[in-house]
Amino acid sequence: MIIMEYIDGKTSAAQLQNNLPENLAAQLSEILSVLHTGGDVFGDLRLPNIIVAKKQVKLIDFDWAGKVGLAKYPIHLARNISWPTGVMALGQIEKATTLTCYMA
Repeated sequence: MIIMEYIDGKTSAAQLQNNLPENLAAQLSEILSVLHTGGDVFGDLRLPNIIVAKKQVKLIDFDWAGKVGLAKYPIHLARNISWPTGVMALGQIEKATTLTCYMA
């Protein structure tokens, strides 16, 4: 089960690129570890889908998330985004690809 919460504010990591928390990578690693330990993947790990509220990192937009082995990318992927290797229309969302999405 994934529990969602209301996050007060609209400060996305994309808007804070020069003022991101120093431990952003560590927080993301912890979030992904929790998801992966629970058998879940998050397939759209990009700055617009990361919210920073009171220096705490949170993920939003779980449309491309689900159980390992079941979650797939949508049929239409934005062409203006340089997706990591392995991301393709209707392709399976893998843990390894999830980790590299943030770097793209």
